[in-house]
Amino acid sequence: MALVVAVGEIIHAGTAASAVKMALSALARQEARTLSLEVIGLVDEVGDRVRMEDYTSALRAVQIARRFSARLDVRHLHAVEVHAIATQLSEVEHVLHLAMTKEKGRPMNKVARSTLSNMLMMIKSAAERVARLGDNV
Repeated sequence: MALVVAVGEIIHAGTAASAVKMALSALARQEARTLSLEVIGLVDEVGDRVRMEDYTSALRAVQIARRFSARLDVRHLHAVEVHAIATQLSEVEHVLHLAMTKEKGRPMNKVARSTLSNMLMMIKSAAERVARLGDNV
């Protein structure tokens, strides 16, 4: 009888651990969705600020977006998407730093603005894919 109870306890513990793991995974995906949507909003803000030639505010928005993307938990997501977001945000930050130092008082040239726009679109696309993963909660 004790053996049957012990086996039942082991099975119950395994089932409970599995349920906790699934709940934590679902919570992590939901948090990733929220963070990704925030990144998308900040990327839109960067684009708006660059169009207004307010590079300081654009840089600040990129830095906040980088902090949000650093909080994405890659254990429950496609690491490729998270890495793409982080890499592109880093490159955007670099472009904005250049715009603030090299072209002081002048707007970004057409090529730089086009390159920046392409990078922002790639970030948004990757963030949207991460956000869709969070929809599976």
